[in-house]
Amino acid sequence: MSISPDAPSRGGAACLRQNMTEDDEDYAQWMVDSVHETNIRPSDSNSTILRDIEYRSSDGCMDISNPVYRFDLTPYESVFRDGFKGRFEMNTPNSIYCNLELYLNHGVMPTTITRRPDNYIFFSTTLSRSWFPNMRQARIYRYEIYAPGGIWLAQTFRERETSPYVSLDEDEVAFLVGIAPQYIRSAQAFRLIPGRNVGCGERPEDVLYINRNFNPQSHPPRDIPIIHLIMEYTDHNNQTRPLRIQYVPEEIESMWPYRRSLGTTNDVPIEYYAEGVAHNTSYIDSTFRSTYWNEVYIFVKEKYVLVNYVPGSTNDRILNSPHYIGDSFPFLAGTAFAEYGIDASFDSHSSAEAIIFSGNLCTRINFAPKTTGGYIVEGITTIRQMFPFSEGPSSRRG
Repeated sequence: MSISPDAPSRGGAACLRQNMTEDDEDYAQWMVDSVHETNIRPSDSNSTILRDIEYRSSDGCMDISNPVYRFDLTPYESVFRDGFKGRFEMNTPNSIYCNLELYLNHGVMPTTITRRPDNYIFFSTTLSRSWFPNMRQARIYRYEIYAPGGIWLAQTFRERETSPYVSLDEDEVAFLVGIAPQYIRSAQAFRLIPGRNVGCGERPEDVLYINRNFNPQSHPPRDIPIIHLIMEYTDHNNQTRPLRIQYVPEEIESMWPYRRSLGTTNDVPIEYYAEGVAHNTSYIDSTFRSTYWNEVYIFVKEKYVLVNYVPGSTNDRILNSPHYIGDSFPFLAGTAFAEYGIDASFDSHSSAEAIIFSGNLCTRINFAPKTTGGYIVEGITTIRQMFPFSEGPSSRRG
């Protein structure tokens, strides 16, 4: 069976291959329960109080439709075959193994170059395609992942009532134990160069290694409309170039036994996810009006255009060409709004303000029309935290 979007155990399912058994689902539920019991304290406790563990939205399989990334030294042949396997509990007590605050204070960002001695159930990724580890490394791989679940760390800790300050990164998403190979679409090689505050990466080759085992919904078979997949890159002249695709393994006969056991011994799924899904039609996701007369912001995936629509005439025009949301609204860079797009929005009663939504997250922004001086007024937070009257299962999913 596959894991249902509404299943309470979905938050722990990324490390398990489909076809899932009842024992698999029980194990995923055990992980979710262990994390909850370790971090959600009764109100009379002197320990850290978290109100809830905030997972990514699973509404419409939104979690496996939107990518996260991980830098890792492990060769892609191994990752595509075995997936990512985090540290197992061994003799580490749950009070450490499942403790989010200890993990944030002593764990690592999305790379395995450095490890702390303690074991944690959490496996780090980032939703930001522009983030690079700030260190020097001759060759490392960035993996593109479409997996169920994933904890929004910043949203989980945003409204806690007590405990010392913990550094939060809006782009970090933590999975439980690891990630199965069927959720890992591709790998790219980079050379890491450290900077004063942030790292950067150079591309030693223009190859995109595609995992033939990738199939995020293999049981029952279903084509998931992923819309942010990697197909191209921007060169040193700021020109968009296609990546050369190399399938791994090169021949379908070399597939590993577990894929054959699922009855997926043809290349139909990977042909769709490697290239076919890139040709899916995109439509307007959301809009909101500018403070300038007859002007409106139109959002499609991770880009937007500013349009003068001139009601009652045919003189409407595009005022600026499509731009990435994170470039023109830098205060949203590295967040779900810039990386995944804006699903819905509406004007605020305050001038030059709007409330925008992405999945189960929302924020109120001052968009500072025709400048890059905008800022976040309120949030980023979950819908149910900003709008408590919407509390319920649907508000958790988005």
